[in-house]
Amino acid sequence: MSYEIQGLFLEACDCQALCPCWLDEEPDEASCTGLIAWYIEKGQIGGVGVSGLTVVSVSHHEGHRSTGSQEVVLFIEDKASDEQVEALRATFTGSLGGPLEELKELTGGDPIVRRAPIRYTHDGKATILHIGEKGDMVAVDMLPLVGALGRVTTLADSALSLLLGTPAELGKSSRLLISINRAPLDTNLEQRNATRGRFNYRLSDV
Repeated sequence: MSYEIQGLFLEACDCQALCPCWLDEEPDEASCTGLIAWYIEKGQIGGVGVSGLTVVSVSHHEGHRSTGSQEVVLFIEDKASDEQVEALRATFTGSLGGPLEELKELTGGDPIVRRAPIRYTHDGKATILHIGEKGDMVAVDMLPLVGALGRVTTLADSALSLLLGTPAELGKSSRLLISINRAPLDTNLEQRNATRGRFNYRLSDV
């Protein structure tokens, strides 16, 4: 099955900025709890339109991100149809291969998939992500880090850039809340790692 999707990504976790995973190193405090959100501005998966939808992978791993399976919950926006949910699940678990195949290698199996209300906003300065109304809750408020010359600090061509995109804008979360009824996916912190940028994934039929 082919896919072509593009849009905005947000990555945030409980590590200090910058998360060592971006540099293919061990996470702070020997573990990492965080998320990757993809807001699809334009896309199709096997002919199924998925424009305007958001997918969020919330995860926890001990040690280096490549050494063992991760605890993962995949949230898909609740306004997606059943057909769209299945297409997004197959793509963002890495099951279809292509640029996102690394996700399948990291999770070591199929993650739990849940539908939820998701709000993703980006106004050019702040990026805000909010998942859930009752029960499971995820919230991130991210502001970019601005350097001495007044430009947003960026990171290019790092290890994680291959999965997400390059360059990535570096920032910090004024709020990082993850509260999911599945330990250890639980954290509530401020001023931790957050990055954002653009993604562009494409897989052609063989």
